[in-house]
Amino acid sequence: MTKKQLRVRPQGIQGEKEAEEWLKNHGFVDVRRNPKPTGCWDIKAKKGKYNWIIEVKTGEKPQINMSNFEKMTKMKGFTKIGLALVTENYVHLLEYPKMRFAAFKAWDTMRKQKQ
Repeated sequence: MTKKQLRVRPQGIQGEKEAEEWLKNHGFVDVRRNPKPTGCWDIKAKKGKYNWIIEVKTGEKPQINMSNFEKMTKMKGFTKIGLALVTENYVHLLEYPKMRFAAFKAWDTMRKQKQ
């Protein structure tokens, strides 16, 4: 891990705990945090018929790792990708349906075939 990762890790762990609790309080089940300190996702959960994979962000200037997002779009068994933004008083969950990405890929393939 880099020096920066080691420095911000405690804040990230606290944010993950807050997001985990928020998810449970808002109807998510099978909420599991990633046991590894690094990786492209922080939490896996279910709500209704949807399987979620969630990245948690905390701090004043959180950065989204685009390669991690790309990895999440390719992971099997998940229908929604979530970004949980943990602020001082709230957890904001943004969702990205993986079917939207599949539609983009299909459209791009069809467009290339017509050329």
